[in-house]
Amino acid sequence: MFTCLVVYPHNHYTSEVTGVAELGIQAGLGTTAVNELINDVIPDGSPYTIISPEDYPNDCGFRDAWVWSNTSPIGIGIHTETAKSIQRRRFRISRNGRLGKLDVDFVRALETGADTSAIVAEKQELRDVTKLVTDLVITETTVSGICSQIDATWDRDKWGSPLNNL
Repeated sequence: MFTCLVVYPHNHYTSEVTGVAELGIQAGLGTTAVNELINDVIPDGSPYTIISPEDYPNDCGFRDAWVWSNTSPIGIGIHTETAKSIQRRRFRISRNGRLGKLDVDFVRALETGADTSAIVAEKQELRDVTKLVTDLVITETTVSGICSQIDATWDRDKWGSPLNNL
């Protein structure tokens, strides 16, 4: 028995990839039987691609940006701007608490007459962090490559683990 994944679009009206079905197929099973198995899991008339589990992209952090692609050998493409938007949202969520703390530090510094320039600079750096993603020029062409390139804008030493599942 071998395992395969059937990748298909959500429906005929969207390119959203929401269908990934895992099938266990017995060796020697005829084409008709395989087609019957596939027809049991995908909507009628939907296009699909059969791939091995090894070909499925490992990084699902940008899965909401995946789209059905007739031209991709794995049936999955990626909407780059949506993936960038997901990353910008992660940065915004992560920086909110830091900006709030810096606001308090700023007011306290004003009250005591202390220098606020370092606080102002750090707040601006936090506001500008989304530009790393917006200005990123994507050079990769595969789903995994594009995801890795966008993910590389996240400095784990500074930000910790990225927020998945937004």
